[in-house]
Amino acid sequence: MEEYGKYINTPQTAADINSILDAVGQQNLVYWGTSYGTVLGQTYAALFPERCGRIVLDGVVNYFEWYKNLLPESAYSGMRRVLDGFFDECVKAGGRCSLASFARSKEVQFSSVQCIFRPAAMGRSGLREGAQDVLS
Repeated sequence: MEEYGKYINTPQTAADINSILDAVGQQNLVYWGTSYGTVLGQTYAALFPERCGRIVLDGVVNYFEWYKNLLPESAYSGMRRVLDGFFDECVKAGGRCSLASFARSKEVQFSSVQCIFRPAAMGRSGLREGAQDVLS
């Protein structure tokens, strides 16, 4: 991964789109992006405005938050409520929930799940790209 890691990011993916356009003989991009695809579309438009034909961005992710933050707040605004509900049900289910076998309270279950994501966040050091680029 060391020699190729620098090429795994959103700006490089945007540049790769030009290679695809050239390969199929198309001058301008016709694009419809949703969720992360809106970040890719915005990045492409910023880097290659002369090759933009029609671009539709649906379910737009905040471009500035994406590049600035490890996990943009807007990307997980409802996630905490969903997780709280999930862990409430896990506690109610007792032994029928796999997480309940090592954590009886929803707070401990939540902390356990958070630990899964910490290595990815810590691995960000030394990279110029955001964590989203590493994880996607």
